[in-house]
Amino acid sequence: MTACGFASDTSSIIHAVLLVEQMLTTGGGWQDQVGGLLGGIKVGRSKAKLPLRVTNETLVTSSRFYATFADHLELVYTGQPRLARNLLQNVIRNYYTKQQVVVRNFHDIRENAEQCAEACKREDLKAIGHHINRCWCQKKLITSGCEQQKCAKIIAALAPYALGQALAGVGGGGFLYVLTTKPYTKEFIASALSDEQGAQNITVYNVEIDKEGMVFRTAPVN
Repeated sequence: MTACGFASDTSSIIHAVLLVEQMLTTGGGWQDQVGGLLGGIKVGRSKAKLPLRVTNETLVTSSRFYATFADHLELVYTGQPRLARNLLQNVIRNYYTKQQVVVRNFHDIRENAEQCAEACKREDLKAIGHHINRCWCQKKLITSGCEQQKCAKIIAALAPYALGQALAGVGGGGFLYVLTTKPYTKEFIASALSDEQGAQNITVYNVEIDKEGMVFRTAPVN
């Protein structure tokens, strides 16, 4: 891919963005780059050593499952903004305390991600939902304040219709993704939240899975 006269590939961009984020002291990792640049349902990995190298594995190739997964996935904007940097700093502080429960939880998060990857390979929606819920519980254990009261009420209201749900990123607000028990319209999800205080700020979006990822195409020269 080429932009502004410079040629690169997705792996280089993933690592370059990570470097820039560290230079800007915003924290964060490489998951956003992997999720945004690479198409499909995949898992990213990096070993605990330097220099850091990010690899990825495509988990699903079935067009049928992509369609099923999208039918069961809804994205809810909670109307609750959050600043990821502050939440990430709390995560790092908690890890530096070396409390056994916190350190064990970091290991459990990795294990849960690998188990969710296996569930994706099996195309097992119920198991995927279980691991989404487990991941959210693990995040709450290491990040105090990542689930605002309003968001907790939204999650509770949608629980009867969800296999799994979690706030995207480090939490705190923003977008909630919901893997539903069966295909629901976004109007149905919105109606399930209509009695919640602040529901006027909630927006529900349908989801499509991008199987291609980001692609640079050469513009025609006039």
